[in-house]
Amino acid sequence: MTKWFTNKFSWLGLLIASFISLSFLFCALPAFKQMPTNAKNLPVVIVNQDNQQISNKVTTGLKDNLPFKHVTTSTDLAGTKQRIKDRKASLAVVIPAGFNKDVRAGKQPTLNFVVNNANSMLQTNVNQSLISRVQSTVNAQLTHQSLVGMYAKQLAPKMMKTAMQAG
Repeated sequence: MTKWFTNKFSWLGLLIASFISLSFLFCALPAFKQMPTNAKNLPVVIVNQDNQQISNKVTTGLKDNLPFKHVTTSTDLAGTKQRIKDRKASLAVVIPAGFNKDVRAGKQPTLNFVVNNANSMLQTNVNQSLISRVQSTVNAQLTHQSLVGMYAKQLAPKMMKTAMQAG
């Protein structure tokens, strides 16, 4: 073992290996520094195919509350799919026609999502997280609103009756 360190070529191998590892650290690590902060720059499109009162409120609520800088709205699903295919948009949240009708009927409304899974792993994970967050938030808000409306319909006649008796 002592003869191994006396040989000049063995020291040269150790120096080359340490140089390569240090150069990798100094060259590659700065590239990973910007990844989490760049997720806010992903372009998201909200496609409102319903264009009714409730779907318009959902559209403005999503546009104002999504944690992205580049959120646009559209009514053209084909054009949005082409933008996603060309990687000019990361994700499309589609409010389908009949969304307003489903909400008023008390049914569970559906939101559709268009994603290009050929994107980077970080972008795909952000999209999947966003999809689950949007679905749960919209469903919770619509359930809350329907419960409030249902209670208001039940309580309004009782309140009117007591107000009429007092008047």
